[in-house]
Amino acid sequence: MHEILKIAKYWAIEPDILKSLCRLDEIKSLSFQSERRLSNTRSVMIRDGTAVIPLHGPITARSDLFSFFLGGTSLSDLAKDFQTALDDDQVKAILFDVDSPGGVALGPSEMADAIFKARGKKPIWSYVGRNCSSAAYWIASATEKIIANPSALLGSIGVVTTIPVQEQPDSEGYKNIEIVSSNAKQKRPDPRTEEGIA
Repeated sequence: MHEILKIAKYWAIEPDILKSLCRLDEIKSLSFQSERRLSNTRSVMIRDGTAVIPLHGPITARSDLFSFFLGGTSLSDLAKDFQTALDDDQVKAILFDVDSPGGVALGPSEMADAIFKARGKKPIWSYVGRNCSSAAYWIASATEKIIANPSALLGSIGVVTTIPVQEQPDSEGYKNIEIVSSNAKQKRPDPRTEEGIA
């Protein structure tokens, strides 16, 4: 019996849908017969000799409650999992499964360097189903190839910070000042200008 069927003892559902739910375990076992967790990793699955390393959610430096509740990826875990997959003789190729908006600015450079230096030892690719932005793109761009769905969102390496400041010492209003990294001057054009509209 599939786990979803244990949610309720009684079901008010169309019989054909219930039959489909009952078959979920059977379908799952057929589609992932060769899939298993790679030993000594947090979340790497190995399928037919390819280690699939998830790079999902917001990227943090270390595992914490933030990454736990938001389903994010910690760079410390990602680095360990990557090195384990690289060192394992059963792993013939490595695929990063990326779906992340990015995250911390400190750390992705080191992760990208480690991936880039490992190129040539085993094929190392990235797959993007939905989102690969900012720090996630920084990491994925170090792999040999990025494969993406046509509707996936990719790109934009650069740093932007916003600093709220009071306009006047006695006013209650705030004015946000954005600071954009020098390599991305057009990252945040003013939407009130013709340039920002374009």
